[in-house]
Amino acid sequence: MMLSGEWVHYTEQRGDLPRLWALAQTWAKLPGFAGAEVLYSPGQATKAGELYLLVSRWQGEVPQLELPAGAKGWSFAVLPPEARPR
Repeated sequence: MMLSGEWVHYTEQRGDLPRLWALAQTWAKLPGFAGAEVLYSPGQATKAGELYLLVSRWQGEVPQLELPAGAKGWSFAVLPPEARPR
């Protein structure tokens, strides 16, 4: 499978927006970090809190990342346009 060399990591956290922003600032110091943004889903709110996703972009594989308690994380390799089935 062709890979572009770019990766995306998603961190899902409920109810702790300041912690996600702090995490993005910490990860920004790691090699390969290429940027991040936080997404908010008002329709996904529960008693456990609001749902946020920290989307971070990386050049090269995502390094080992420490997630806050209760957070979930996933890494995905970005496929280049040439990898699209024809």
